[in-house]
Amino acid sequence: MVARGEAALRDVPDPAPAADEVLIRPVQAGICGTDLHILYDGALIDEEAQLPLTLGHEFVGEVVEGPREPGPSPYPALARPLRPGTRVTVEPLLPCGRCGHCLRGRPNLCRAMSHLGIWRDGCMAELVRAPALRVVPVPDELDDAQAALIELFACGVNFAEKGELTPGAVCVVVGGGPVGIATAQCAVAAGAAHVLLVEPQAPRAELARRAGAGEVHGSFATARAALDELTDGGGADVVFECVGAEGAIRDAIAYAGKGGRVVMAGIPTREVRLDWTRVVTDELRLVGAFASAWAFDRAIAWTVAGRLRPQALLTAVHDLSDGVGALARAASDPDQCKIHLRVA
Repeated sequence: MVARGEAALRDVPDPAPAADEVLIRPVQAGICGTDLHILYDGALIDEEAQLPLTLGHEFVGEVVEGPREPGPSPYPALARPLRPGTRVTVEPLLPCGRCGHCLRGRPNLCRAMSHLGIWRDGCMAELVRAPALRVVPVPDELDDAQAALIELFACGVNFAEKGELTPGAVCVVVGGGPVGIATAQCAVAAGAAHVLLVEPQAPRAELARRAGAGEVHGSFATARAALDELTDGGGADVVFECVGAEGAIRDAIAYAGKGGRVVMAGIPTREVRLDWTRVVTDELRLVGAFASAWAFDRAIAWTVAGRLRPQALLTAVHDLSDGVGALARAASDPDQCKIHLRVA
């Protein structure tokens, strides 16, 4: 990214990893909605200070150079030496490890966090560096497409946890983009009895059906009718808002039953106004959910076990040389769900 709305493919110096970092050659990288918000809306970044910026944070790659000062693995069951050639993915949110939130095990709330592809150069490149403590070895059972989607599905695991989802729950997911479909799959994997996904765009709704995202509806009215039939008018136990638009947030609150929980996972790009009366009188619990915290191991295990199907989201693969066109396509083509870049 060289300016708001402008991306370019450029030669840049190779990154120089610190002693506790790993140098990685990305193999396959995903385009995330956050990449598009940054590129086209200038979201999250200080354009004047941070540009140019290499985008990207969802990927699988191979270790080129391991850490000179390795530390303990965050996931002992997945731990392997980070030697050259090891297939890995990366938790792209980079916490400080020292603040109160980090010490309480909530790195996604770190007060001094960085993040690949947002506040430091990301993975849409031939080489990327990352702290060894955030590098996760990938088991052989996962192919590159699945592995490059683990970060997205780890977010879905986190959202399910924030919803305190229990077996037998009735859930609604608002939004059938990649985040919504991943969240719906994770809700099913976590034991929800019924998952209703609402997506008005027909191509995305059809893809959500094929991806195993539960019972898919194209409008508020049809979803509300189905929900009322399931719950005798009681509403959903848990609602996941995965769009970030004011109308979608209003709908999410409307789906919730008394005492229900609404997980706010979509990131608005403008101010949102809400009527709080029902939130108060029905004791709804609105919970923000950001990224993931210690969920990569479960996302990997659930994928290996066949409980998640990340590859069902993949609709196109472009070479890195066509990365600029791929970003534009991801932003403008409603038939696309998840577009990957083939880097190596």
